[in-house]
Amino acid sequence: METIFSIKDKVAVITGAGGVLGGSLAKHFALQGAKVAALDIRKEQLDVIVELLRSSGGEAVGFVSDVLDYEKLKKTTGEIVEKWGTIDILINVAGGNLPGATLREDQSVFDMEIEDWKKVTDLNLNGTVYPTLAVGKIMAEKGSGSVINISSMAAYSAIT
Repeated sequence: METIFSIKDKVAVITGAGGVLGGSLAKHFALQGAKVAALDIRKEQLDVIVELLRSSGGEAVGFVSDVLDYEKLKKTTGEIVEKWGTIDILINVAGGNLPGATLREDQSVFDMEIEDWKKVTDLNLNGTVYPTLAVGKIMAEKGSGSVINISSMAAYSAIT
């Protein structure tokens, strides 16, 4: 069974790898023998997870990258391919919310901050689409690969 689903020596790109969920996935993939390209906008958190992956015996490299910067994502994708020759897996974990895009019980939808709503929508929608376009092109050209989109448990109930 392990051989059928083995990810050993597969190259996995994980966005939001500096966060709790993304970092946990990065650690698991590294422990299973995948080569992990960890992406996060926060260098300090990225450095911590990459060091953890390497000290656990995993092969990992970190890239400070903004999932909303498509040109930078394409460049980062090229650097990953240059290092490991391909990309097999993309896990989109990066996402988030802002206080102005959520509402307290004593507020109505008309109290929402439109600019915060736009930022949250951009991050959670385009922050998945842009990495998929940048990394997915490599997988499409070779005819194989997997894209996994992770959502917060908050998706099951309305925050607003």
